[in-house]
Amino acid sequence: MAVSPSVRINVSGARGARGATGADNIEISQVLGVPAGSLNLGTFNGDIIPDNSSAKQALQALEDVAVRKRNEFVSIVDFGAVEGGVVDCTSALEAALTASKRIYIPAGKFRFNSPITHIFSPSATGPSDDKSSYDQIEIYGAGADASILYFPSSDGLEFQCSSFQHIVRLRDFSLTTGQAGGGTTALKITNSFAYFGEYNGHHHIDITIRGDDGYAAAYYWSTYIDLFNASNISFGKSCNLYGPVLGATDNTYGLGVRIASDPNPGTGSSGEPGWGTSYDLTGIKLRFLGCAIEIGAGVQGFSLGPGTELTVGYDGIRVIEDVTEVRQINLTGAQISVNGDSIYLASGVPSCVISGGYIGVAPGKNGIVFASNDGAANGGGTIVAGITFVALGPGAGDGVYVGTSFNPIVIDNCCFNGLGTGIELAATSSQVTVGSSNRYANCTNSVIDLGTGNIVAPANLTGNGVGFGESVTQETSKSTGVTLHSPAGRVITHDATLSSGARASFLLTNSKIGHKDVVSVSSSNGNYRVWTAGASDGERAIYIENIDGSSHSDAVTINFVVEKAAQL
Repeated sequence: MAVSPSVRINVSGARGARGATGADNIEISQVLGVPAGSLNLGTFNGDIIPDNSSAKQALQALEDVAVRKRNEFVSIVDFGAVEGGVVDCTSALEAALTASKRIYIPAGKFRFNSPITHIFSPSATGPSDDKSSYDQIEIYGAGADASILYFPSSDGLEFQCSSFQHIVRLRDFSLTTGQAGGGTTALKITNSFAYFGEYNGHHHIDITIRGDDGYAAAYYWSTYIDLFNASNISFGKSCNLYGPVLGATDNTYGLGVRIASDPNPGTGSSGEPGWGTSYDLTGIKLRFLGCAIEIGAGVQGFSLGPGTELTVGYDGIRVIEDVTEVRQINLTGAQISVNGDSIYLASGVPSCVISGGYIGVAPGKNGIVFASNDGAANGGGTIVAGITFVALGPGAGDGVYVGTSFNPIVIDNCCFNGLGTGIELAATSSQVTVGSSNRYANCTNSVIDLGTGNIVAPANLTGNGVGFGESVTQETSKSTGVTLHSPAGRVITHDATLSSGARASFLLTNSKIGHKDVVSVSSSNGNYRVWTAGASDGERAIYIENIDGSSHSDAVTINFVVEKAAQL
């Protein structure tokens, strides 16, 4: 029969590559290092290979590959592991890790009654070009739904590193648990030495972690992935973490990824701080988790990219309270749709960029919360841009809430739809700029600014949009001061008598007013003239005069609008 140049040849018994009794498919053109389609295998029947073809050369190369694979990979079944989910395979995987750096998990369900802990041998912790400190473990399977490591009631895999060049690579298998929580951790990677510098390699995680009863069922790990002092980590686009169906109801049902670092200085020849650095979660899927991602102290260079999904669970991303040296968070094009707060920064994060993507805002919750600036170094700023914020139901909270800040924050080019408030700037906020390109639709309030030194673009402060036209009623007399924090609104005066030609004045306290702003007023009643005076931040005096020939006792509606053009 004629053989196509792209033919694949089964290499039976490539031990480790597919197990002792399996086979591995290898592309001939890849083995020989030549372009696909350039091989002439000739025409032959059965086992007869003609001398005028390149098949003999191909088979010799394949034999070499098979030998190399046998030397590099070992299968856990070669060390006594039995698939089926009944026999304890703990000692088999431990023996495989002792024998080889590269482990293959064939198709099947393998049971582990005890956690698996691999401790890398202590080695030099010098500069990144010190090859003597290099060591790597790779475990891969036949696919997430094919190769399953089942831990009925214990922790899963733990890797204890002692050098920045100790590397863990995991792909194409699943870690499952047979219980609901119980304090278990599926995967833990720690390092006694967190080097802040260049790296020769990186950890890679591309596996599925879930309950053994299925996806989003009842069983779940308390913590799915725990990273401490483990720098330079990437997550594959096939990495999926599934919590229980109850993960959508409360933040106690499973923590997806926890990242933290020891703030102590590095050791060896490095005197730099030992912060954990460089985490790329682009494409990862985290679903039905009580909290998808928790960021602790000393985490720098954290990224979420396009294709990342944090959905159906409760809390999205949380920077915990009272931590320092969290820097350079970059969230680009991610989809976050959870039932709690989508992004909650309980500590300060300088140099933070949140751009593109979609954020769903749940009832009574917020999209992005800058709750505190505690622990943030003075330097860098924050940009929130190009995000669509959409209410997930009635009673949604703020799109963006800023509590305290001293590093600048810029919010622009975002769309806010159906929210309680698009952007809320608390009284303790400062140095926040709200740009003119934001758009607000069906929001109760577009922008609420109670802070000091914030700049809110004119397009969001004037006009007849949603959130304008609020009112306050004067008490006691026409000289009683009123307070209304709104860019536009109405003051309804007291109905005290004002005789012909007489005037009264009162103070309007309004945090939206800057000392350079123009406050325009008009009266709904033609018997009165109104105007403003003063040039102080947060207040204006409003005058009302009876210009009719008779006394009147009217509750006059005075309309006002704050015009910010003079400030820019």
